[in-house]
Amino acid sequence: MSAPNFVRNVLPPIVPFVVVTVATELAVRQGWVPSFLVPAPSSVVLSMFRDWPELWRATLNTANASLLGFGMSAIIGSLVAIALSSAAWVQRAFYPYAVFFQTVPIIAYYDERGLVRRVNGMLPIDAVTAEMLKAVGDEARVD
Repeated sequence: MSAPNFVRNVLPPIVPFVVVTVATELAVRQGWVPSFLVPAPSSVVLSMFRDWPELWRATLNTANASLLGFGMSAIIGSLVAIALSSAAWVQRAFYPYAVFFQTVPIIAYYDERGLVRRVNGMLPIDAVTAEMLKAVGDEARVD
């Protein structure tokens, strides 16, 4: 790649990346931003090298769950779409519910039923953990 192409194509995305990375490192090291809120880029890189086996396993688990969820939603969504478009009586029976579930604000729906738990994430990590465990109760216990 010639120097003008490098300056025109490669340098523009690199400059903001370096500036933001250095600014974040400085902000965390100076204590302007708590490290539990935004970790220093150097700690992220160190953790990536130090904990790569565990991170790789977690990445594979997440990818598997994502692909499974996408596959299931594609199959079920296609079947529902075929059913809704194939018979007028199916459309009349189920289409109002499909529209309803697309338009109901999900958080408000569960909040009205008292199923939303709130945790102040700006507290120290120990307090946040305690609040989270209190919010989920016995559901978080693993025996």
